Amino acid sequence: NEHAVAVTEGKGGEQARDDAKGMYDWIEREGNADFSRTDCLRPHHGRFTNKKRLNEALEILVQRRIIGRRDREQISKPGRPAERYEVNPLVFDRK
Repeated sequence: NEHAVAVTEGKGGEQARDDAKGMYDWIEREGNADFSRTDCLRPHHGRFTNKKRLNEALEILVQRRIIGRRDREQISKPGRPAERYEVNPLVFDRK
């Protein structure tokens, strides 16, 4: 899959690329069109021990256009709106 190859090449340290690849695999497995930061933290609970590490992995996926940031939407809950990401539909295209 060319998206998976793109994750492992280019900018970022080895750990960030490994984290991005793990997140990419999770995105493929889950098949969700979008997700929040919290959604991706749950299954990777032991991997992302700090915010910087998560941010680096997400940034690699954004740079590779595998995911894109969505505008923060205020839901009828108090507090800061969730940071959400939209998955490029080509990730799920098996052709």
